[in-house]
Amino acid sequence: MNINISYMEVITYEDIGFGLIAGALAHALKESGRDYHITATSRHLEPVKAAVADGIVDVAAPAVDETFTQCDIILLCTPVITITEYLTKLKAIANPDCIITDVGSVKTIIHEAADSLGLNDRFIGGHPMAGSEKTGYENSSSSIIKGARYIITPTKETKPEKIEFMKQFASDVGMNPIVMDYHVHDKSVAAISHVPHLLSTALVHVVSDNDDEEKHMQLLAAGCFRDMSRVAASSPEMWEQICLTNSSAISNILEQYIEMLETIKDALLEATAQSDIQSDNQNVTLEEQKIIDLIIDNPNITQNELAKALNVTERTIKRRMKTMQDKDLIKRENGKRNGKWVVNANI
Repeated sequence: MNINISYMEVITYEDIGFGLIAGALAHALKESGRDYHITATSRHLEPVKAAVADGIVDVAAPAVDETFTQCDIILLCTPVITITEYLTKLKAIANPDCIITDVGSVKTIIHEAADSLGLNDRFIGGHPMAGSEKTGYENSSSSIIKGARYIITPTKETKPEKIEFMKQFASDVGMNPIVMDYHVHDKSVAAISHVPHLLSTALVHVVSDNDDEEKHMQLLAAGCFRDMSRVAASSPEMWEQICLTNSSAISNILEQYIEMLETIKDALLEATAQSDIQSDNQNVTLEEQKIIDLIIDNPNITQNELAKALNVTERTIKRRMKTMQDKDLIKRENGKRNGKWVVNANI
């Protein structure tokens, strides 16, 4: 079967034209042994022309035009926030039987756009779960995607035969197709892809901000740091758009992660505090002093109010105050559970 496939790569930043994932998919399709006829377009056509010269792309289209009317499948390889615009154009151009899909790492915003345009019977979300910190067609190869997962997110109107087509397409490029609800997809990738990228970037900044003039941290950085910081080298423009379009799911996961870090920090402080208790019951940490100051100002302050004032979780406050009571730094008046707080006069 001769299958016409078109890639659209519209760039909002200079580094990417007919980019890494589009190039990797095109390489894999040409290596699949099936008769794929590939058309590609891009705001900057140089990478597309290079792909034609390499025998990876058959036709370099100058723009989104009638070239796309006879396609069996169109892949939108654009930044997520620009896909809506191109869905609108394709609605008028693509034939009714053509599958319109994408390779974006966020799905909800795209599905909502497809629904508002009445494209639920033609659009199927897609996400090849592969990539690299490198960008551009020149760094693409089929090895980037081979064996990875290809997430397929149908709409409520997607016909079974179109889902099977997408599963076959994923298999043809050497990937493992997984059909999934797009809401589940966005929550999942927030946890296993988007938040880890933010953590990687944050780690690089923390180390940079705390390194000395001789760059000792950079000098000593080895395998663990390199593994954790590698993805921070990815395109900041691309990741900014990903985060902005999946902000709710990312924020939810980040909140839980921050709470877990607070728990770890508290455990470390508590271990230190227990050691301090053995040597000096009146040794007060900086965090404890902040609580003491707030109690002195308002002996009736609640743990919830303390948590808000110190910008930590209420669970964190409960742990810290338990430690402070063990150290005899604070206590409840007359031992009453709901009595006002009293600070040890010897502090």
